[in-house]
Amino acid sequence: SCCLPELIRIFNYLRALFHQDPDDTIFRLTTFQAFKLWALDAFDLWRTPKAAESDAYSAHIKNAILCISNHYGNSSLSVEQIAEAAGISSGRLSVLFKKELGKTPVEYLTEYRMKMAIRLLLHSNYKIYEIANQVGYHSAQYFSQIFLQHTGQKPLDYRKSTLTTIVIGEKP
Repeated sequence: SCCLPELIRIFNYLRALFHQDPDDTIFRLTTFQAFKLWALDAFDLWRTPKAAESDAYSAHIKNAILCISNHYGNSSLSVEQIAEAAGISSGRLSVLFKKELGKTPVEYLTEYRMKMAIRLLLHSNYKIYEIANQVGYHSAQYFSQIFLQHTGQKPLDYRKSTLTTIVIGEKP
């Protein structure tokens, strides 16, 4: 009961966000898994700028993360460009990434692109080739291969398996 007013406020906010008629008690969202992903995305969006400001990372890594989050859609984004934005050599950037994040800059960039692709798959009607282009891949086929490696599913299969509709409440 302590959280009910907050949940109602969030529910009403979502209705307004998705232009749902307040008198229409049918509120369409995706499956619980997709709603959970949406909530995690919202948290991630809130947390990502915080991660770039976190004391857990060196200034160079913060700058590199910021560069990736601002330029991941650029298909020609390279480790050298990220390193330049971070103010260090590409070799030093790779060492710091491995030390502080446990992965290479390329692995981080790919994971970030896949996270953004998932967001677009779940929250837009873009075609796969459009999503591929938006997250930094010229080839939809190559994007699909990387996506399959990352998630275990092809992009379209991922979208179809996740985006089934649930109904919350019904009109009498």
